Amino acid sequence: MGRPIGISFFDLRLRAVFFAPSQLAFTNNRRPRITVLTLLALLSIAQPVSAQDQAKRLVALLDYLGSDYKNAVQDGKILSQDEYGEMQEFARRTQELFHQLKEIDKGDKAGVEPALKSLATLVANKAEPKAVAESAKSVRDRIVAAYSIVPYPRRLPSLASGKKLYDDNCAQCHGPTGKGDGPGRESMNPKTPLPANFTDPERIGGLSPFKVFNTASFGIEGTAMASFAALSEEQRWQVAFYVFSLRFSEDAAKAGAALIQSKNVPDELRTAATLATHSDEQLLEQLKPLAGGESEALNLLAYLRRGLLETKLYDPLSIARGWLREAVELYGKGDKEKAYQKAVEA
Repeated sequence: MGRPIGISFFDLRLRAVFFAPSQLAFTNNRRPRITVLTLLALLSIAQPVSAQDQAKRLVALLDYLGSDYKNAVQDGKILSQDEYGEMQEFARRTQELFHQLKEIDKGDKAGVEPALKSLATLVANKAEPKAVAESAKSVRDRIVAAYSIVPYPRRLPSLASGKKLYDDNCAQCHGPTGKGDGPGRESMNPKTPLPANFTDPERIGGLSPFKVFNTASFGIEGTAMASFAALSEEQRWQVAFYVFSLRFSEDAAKAGAALIQSKNVPDELRTAATLATHSDEQLLEQLKPLAGGESEALNLLAYLRRGLLETKLYDPLSIARGWLREAVELYGKGDKEKAYQKAVEA
């Protein structure tokens, strides 16, 4: 994604922290010119980070590490020294974020410290991608549960809204059709890694909208991928779902729509919760036994990733199912009051 239009509080905080006084604007009487936005940004630096916000950052990093490690190592051999160096840095950063979270909570609330150390060891030993992915997912899931992080939007996003947000904020680097060929890639700093090609099944197949949502929320340290925290949570979900539609044609989505009923695709696969947390590869695993072949399975996936968002811009039943699912999760964690409130909303 490219940098969002306007200056976010994220950008202002960076400027306040990293720019020397001589680089700040001054008036004629040489006093610093402090705007309301700058003041708010400066004040925000002192605000303590909440445990849940820190947990979300850790979840985002674990998602990225688990899904991208395969680009760095195969069969115990380094495919790309740059990629592997990045994975080592991310493994180190997960330890830092965890210890900061542990300090906030005065303990290991999710009980993941040994597992995080094990994950770092796997990366250091150039373990197989499957082992790293499974380890990262296990830790991530425990953190999500411990901090009641909801990994999906309340309703299925609008494809049209997602497209507009993508065009305004992401196409500059990722390209108008998501192929990673936008004009902004030439001026990226740093130059690598290159913008993701969202139409490449190999690149996006193992990702989920939740992972893209987290990337949009926090950016990726050490890369040109900036944080888009200036966008609302709903907007970030709309973009995250939209990029998964880019590899599918309108015809494929229509073909999938014609098949969806005859193939008895479970309603569960059409919920915001499932679509947000499952990768294309995971969805295909469930669709292939229902379809008549690879082609039909891909058409069904095209419907779930594109057609469904075009025809069901506002689905009350999907919203209700999502809230009820949240209620069950909250009840299971012992938070009966919030569970009751969520059930009433549904």
